[in-house]
Amino acid sequence: MRRLSILLVALVCTLPTILLGQDAAPQIELVTPWSDEQLTVEQLEHVAAVLHAKSDRERARELNGRHLTQRLRAARFERLNLELPGKETREALLAIADEAAFLELPAADLLDLPAPNRAAQGRMVSRAVAFVATTVSRMPDFMATRTTTRFQDAYVMRSIEKHVIAVEGFQFVDRHEVTAVYREGQEVDQGLTATTPEEKINKKPGLHSWGEFGPLLGVVVADILKDKISWSHWEQTIVGPAAVFQFAVEADKSSYIVHYCCVLKGGRSSEFTSTPAYHGEIALEPATGAVLRIVLKTDLSPDDVDLRRADLAVDYKRIDIGGRSYILPTRSISLSKTPTVVAINDVVFDHYHQFRGEMRIVPSDGTDQPQ
Repeated sequence: MRRLSILLVALVCTLPTILLGQDAAPQIELVTPWSDEQLTVEQLEHVAAVLHAKSDRERARELNGRHLTQRLRAARFERLNLELPGKETREALLAIADEAAFLELPAADLLDLPAPNRAAQGRMVSRAVAFVATTVSRMPDFMATRTTTRFQDAYVMRSIEKHVIAVEGFQFVDRHEVTAVYREGQEVDQGLTATTPEEKINKKPGLHSWGEFGPLLGVVVADILKDKISWSHWEQTIVGPAAVFQFAVEADKSSYIVHYCCVLKGGRSSEFTSTPAYHGEIALEPATGAVLRIVLKTDLSPDDVDLRRADLAVDYKRIDIGGRSYILPTRSISLSKTPTVVAINDVVFDHYHQFRGEMRIVPSDGTDQPQ
């Protein structure tokens, strides 16, 4: 099984130096719309009801800095999105939901079904292994749109005219869209033309992950079979009940490579590379073994002081391509933490369609004729 490399790139946040003339007297305004409040999903829904009548900016400021103690299901998130319109509000809500993507669901969102016996659990895991082995190898060539939204949580000083504003909590960084092409078992971002790792880092700063279209599943399932997996719970999904298993992979059995760039040392940029232990959960369609969700939480060494956290969660569902149904990613969430910044990448995959090459014949008059 080909080893998968997940590249995580973090921006380095710096405090700008503001140079003012002798006649300029800056006004210092400390704006900290950051409550650092821990909320359950139910409490967040109550907060949303209270904020409904406020403006977009006021809602975003109230939400900024709040943290969930539970994972927010997609259905609940979509309902909140409808109740709280506005660009800034929805960005703040997305950051809250993404940070919580690695937590457990509220008890009310778990299905109250009896756990399958050990034989049934074994059959589900065996189906998942067969699913990954057959599905990944039979993936067609296709194209999809990859939209990445980035957030950072760091103490930043911003200069606005003569005001210096202190901002805390997750802040929207940017959003960009590229066409991802999966061809002959390889994923290619059409938005990248760089040829060296340094050029790619400069072109796409921030957190970056790849391998969601298949290689990631192959690596994780192979690692799980070498180590520990156990039953966790049932979850409700849009396709019905999902069987959720917990797993843990020790460092000496891990094939999950983490790259992090870049850490500044001695004025130079340095890349961090590790093959850490990791743990997480995998949600399966019980009858087919199709993977519906996977969560990876790295167990980095205490010596890895430059990178404290590098986690990934991916959601999958059935997508029709060329008249056939395939399990493909719809969203991935990457989260990294360093001593200075927490960064989130929210990636949405959509507009899937089959990739077909086109041959052109160039006649002597120089005009292109598609064939």
